[in-house]
Amino acid sequence: MSRIVVWDYSYNGAADIAAAIAIAASLYQRRRILIINEDEPGQGIERGFPVYDETAVRDGSEITETGTEALLRLLMNRRLSRYNLADYTRPLINSRLDLIPGTRGGLGKQTAAVLQQLYGAAEEVYELVFLHRSSITLPVAETEAALLLPVLQQNRTELDPFFAYYRSCSEAAKNKVKGIILRHYDRQAKWNIANIKRYYGCEIPLYGIAYDTGFADAWNEHDLLRYFRRIQLLGRMRARRGTLLEAFQQIGGAMAAASDTYMPLISLSDDKGA
Repeated sequence: MSRIVVWDYSYNGAADIAAAIAIAASLYQRRRILIINEDEPGQGIERGFPVYDETAVRDGSEITETGTEALLRLLMNRRLSRYNLADYTRPLINSRLDLIPGTRGGLGKQTAAVLQQLYGAAEEVYELVFLHRSSITLPVAETEAALLLPVLQQNRTELDPFFAYYRSCSEAAKNKVKGIILRHYDRQAKWNIANIKRYYGCEIPLYGIAYDTGFADAWNEHDLLRYFRRIQLLGRMRARRGTLLEAFQQIGGAMAAASDTYMPLISLSDDKGA
């Protein structure tokens, strides 16, 4: 089970987190990673990277030789396999991280059967496949082989309905959730990780992603790769405690472990309760 769906439960934009976890897993876990953009070209999870072909993205007039549309054509012709899939992706980090750019109209117009064929082929080639979806309900079918990482804000207007919904789900659905991410996390707030876990009786690992100006700027400038390379050099591969880099390293490692073992993970936070 190598498909990781970063689940934007709160509609506040988790595509940047999805891209960052994929980068961290490729750099620090040294896994071969694929990012699939299910949105329009240049949108969604793809926004963190330089635009590959501005003309094609702008008017959609060209027949693309790479990306989702090319892969879908191969599927229709029964020519897609584990041996040629990577040839139609966009390399981001050599031999480590590839991207399947978006397609006009997004992938929502494709049938579930077609998507499963595409994702199944990807999982034969890559160790981890990252997607980003927004929904207030389970973003995958209960029978779908995928791990979920919900992204929430650190407030009860989102936490209350999420945990109420989570408790109403079947055990099969619950078992897909391998961690919860709190974006713009403030470890000094009363509703810190330890208190959230205690109040909701939460046994799922929680990860806090603090706001970081450099990260926000890199996302807006479509250049997350340069940001990670810069902080990687500054930190010499070891992130300082409590930093955004440390959080992404931990999440990337946890997702790699969950994909390998299917076992529950231990929370990596040591926040103390009030």
